[in-house]
This record gives sequence, C-alpha cells and structure tokens, in this order.
Amino acid sequence: MHPAYVQDKAIVQSIQVRLSIGWRLLYLGLVGCLIFVVSSKWVYDDPFITYRYAQNLADGYGFVYNLNQPTLSTTTPLFTLLLATISPLWQDIPNLAKLIGAISLATGGLLLWDLALTWETPAVGWTGLVLYPFFPLLLLTLGSEEPLYLAFCLTALVFYARQRYDLSLTFTALAALTRPDGFLLAGVLACEFLLRKRFPIPWKGIFTFLCIVSAWLLFAWGYFDSPIPITLIAKQHQGLLDISQSFAERFLPLFSIYAGRAAIILALCGTLFAFWRSRQWTFLFIWAILYFASYSMLGVSGYHWYYGPLEAVFIVSIGLGLHAINSGLVRVFRNFSRPKIRKNLLRYAAIALLITPILVKQAFGFRDFLGLIDPRYPVYRAAGEWLSSNTPRDIQVGAFETGILGYYAHRTMIEFAGLLQPDIANQLGRDASYAQTADWAVAHYHPEYLVLQKDKFPDLERGYVAENCLLVKGFPSASKTQMPILNIYACDK
Repeated sequence: MHPAYVQDKAIVQSIQVRLSIGWRLLYLGLVGCLIFVVSSKWVYDDPFITYRYAQNLADGYGFVYNLNQPTLSTTTPLFTLLLATISPLWQDIPNLAKLIGAISLATGGLLLWDLALTWETPAVGWTGLVLYPFFPLLLLTLGSEEPLYLAFCLTALVFYARQRYDLSLTFTALAALTRPDGFLLAGVLACEFLLRKRFPIPWKGIFTFLCIVSAWLLFAWGYFDSPIPITLIAKQHQGLLDISQSFAERFLPLFSIYAGRAAIILALCGTLFAFWRSRQWTFLFIWAILYFASYSMLGVSGYHWYYGPLEAVFIVSIGLGLHAINSGLVRVFRNFSRPKIRKNLLRYAAIALLITPILVKQAFGFRDFLGLIDPRYPVYRAAGEWLSSNTPRDIQVGAFETGILGYYAHRTMIEFAGLLQPDIANQLGRDASYAQTADWAVAHYHPEYLVLQKDKFPDLERGYVAENCLLVKGFPSASKTQMPILNIYACDK
C-alpha cells in the first residue's frame, strides 16, 4: 500500500475522531446547560435529606443527618460523598445536585447513542439523543441521585456491549452505591454473561466490584449498625397506608400522563421487535421486568423517582419500535419501481408521522417543566431559616416533612413519616395513620418545637398542642398554591 495513501487515511480518521468528540462535547454542554437553566426553580422535598448529610459531612460532623445520631436515612451514599466533596467549590448544594443531574441526563442521551451504534440500531441512538434528556418524568428527578444513577447504569451497559467487562463491573458497582437497586443490574449482567459468554471470567472486574461494594458495606455496618437505609423501611410501611398508591398501581397512569398513547404503542412494538429480531437488547427488558417486580414486592409507594430505569428502557423501546418500522418499510419499498429518492422520502415521511405526536407530547411536557416549583419550597425554606435564626441549636423539632425544612433549620429533626427514626417508621402500617404516628412521635420524643401544616393533624392540635404549646410564628402560603398555612409552636416538655 502506498505510504501517501496510508498517511491520508490516518489524517481522515483523525479528523473523524475529532469531529466525533467535538459534537459530543457540544451536545453535552448545550443540553446540560439548557436543562440546568430551565430547572432553576424546580426542587422537591425528598433529596434535601441527602443534601443535609452532604453538608454535615463537608462541615466535619460525620455521615449523619441529626448530629451525634448515626442513622442511615439516605439511599445514595455515593451521591452524598460526591456532593460533600464538590461542595467547597460551590456551597449551594441543591443547585450543585441539579447541575450534576443535568449533565447526567445529557450524558445518558450520548450513552444511548453509543450503545445503539455498537448494536447497529441507529434509531435507538437518535431517540436517546432527542427524547432521553428531556423526558418529563426524568426531568422531575433532577436534584436527586436518579440521573447520575442511570448514567452509571448506561455506562456499564456501553462497556458491557463492547466486551469491556472490567470497566462494566466498575460502573455497575458505582451504580449500586448510588442506588441499592444497582445490585439488580449487576445480577442481570452476570446471568447474561454466564448464559451467552461463559468465559473468560473477568476476575479483575469482579475483584474491583467486590472491593468498592465491600468498602461501603463494612463502613455502614460499623457506623450505622446496618447498610439498609431507614427510608426503605419507612416507605415500605408507608405503602401499607390506605392513602398510599403502590408502585405497581401508579405505573400505567403515570406513563400515560407523561408519555402518551403514541409512545406506549410504539414502545410495545419495539419490545416485541427486541425479542424477535434484536435480541442483544433483550436483557435490558429483563432488567426492567425484574426491577418492576422487585419494587412491587417491596410494597413501596409509587414515588415518581422510583421509575427511572423503566423510563430509560421505555425510551429504548420507542427507538426499537422506530427501527422495526423503518426496517419493515425498507422491505416493502424494495418491491416498488419508484426512484430510490422518492421511496426514501416516503419512508421518512411515515416515520415522521409516527414520531411527531411523541415529540409534541414531549415539547408540552418540557414547556410545563419551565419554571415549575414545588409550592412547599418557599414556605418550608422560610420556616427552616426562621428556626435557624430564632431557636437554640440543641432543640428538637417535630414535623411531617423534614427535607427542605430540616436542611435550612440545622436543628435535630423528629420526622413523623419515619424517614429519620426507625422506631417512628415502625409505627406506620395498615392499621395506623400519619396522624397516629405523629401523636406517638410527639409523646415519645417531646420535641421543643413543632412545625405543623394547619389542620393536617387536627387531633394533635386540639390535644397536645393546645395544652402544651404556644404559636410563635405562622407562614401563610403563597396565593394560587395548595400549600396550607404553616405554624411553628414552642412546647413545654
């Protein structure tokens, strides 16, 4: 082969690599910044428990929520450590968490593109780039560990598809420390490897996985007496309440609202196609099925952030549906005598007709997300800041929702939903209610202050509060919100 030809080919390949890296970085920057900017007002209560762990860890108080009370009330140790490590550079932990989430969602789109290239299903790649970062249900998880967790899972899948099993196991371990259900992905990949590959066994990757996971488990057993988060136990008990809607019950209504019928129909076609013609994707669907079954059996309530892996596989199934239809149209038009350009135009028009309702639905969902704010946030933040400025540091505060409130209050919190104290979580059940649990928590802990939504716990207000407490501050809700008046009471023990 002529040396000049070899040199020219090397130059072309170098340019292609640079262009490939360039457009990926451009996509990551533009999409990540766009998501972060449009989510500037979006927060919800649950992640603030993790933020307080991260803040206390960064401040040198240890891996605790309430000072000197080593209990595990966060399900995401790795995300907590990441926030604590980076927070000295940017002390606004809630916005730092959203920035990590925005970058993770953009990264997820790129990872689906990469996975689709490896498995030669380009429609999945385009669907991932366009739909994944902007899927409304995923956007609603911004601020939590869910986007980062999914990015770790998808990275593990990308390396697995390339047969880089050591790296795949490393990222699977990182996923497991970001959310415990990452162990399920590890099990699915292990079974898939043993059934299809069998050898050589990636011992180095297995060793790395065990080292990463064991380090956390040993620490958690020594520090918290258990690696199982209190929040998991609490939410299992919450799922038994009559007012709760289970994970399985909420699945179809939630996806119908945020995805739309066109996307669901296309996803069903893609699922069938995966098991029929594109079987390299099938273990993702097996992972989704096992994930759904596991969360259903756990009996937790259907909080929207629990559906993340199902949403990722759902988007893959939409892409596979488009790929199946495109393949079918190619075969159909092959028998037509019309010019190739005209046949391609007809094929693209048919695909555009199918994808348009999904894009319109997604656009409206993204529009609704613009400027979205939880009505509890300004009220709970104001109450927390008032407690921080007007109460002694060593007092206990009893409340029903302590995420936002507790983060800004910097006080020992007694949480009536059982997310912080296991003995309170054990009071919840089929024959109990939040009101009864609140009565028990107040009688057991005797907090010096209570933060109560007006008329949320009428028996507690008429009884214990009327006899032992004094209203010291009220926070009226903003107009046009459903957040009731929030009252702070000082109580005698």
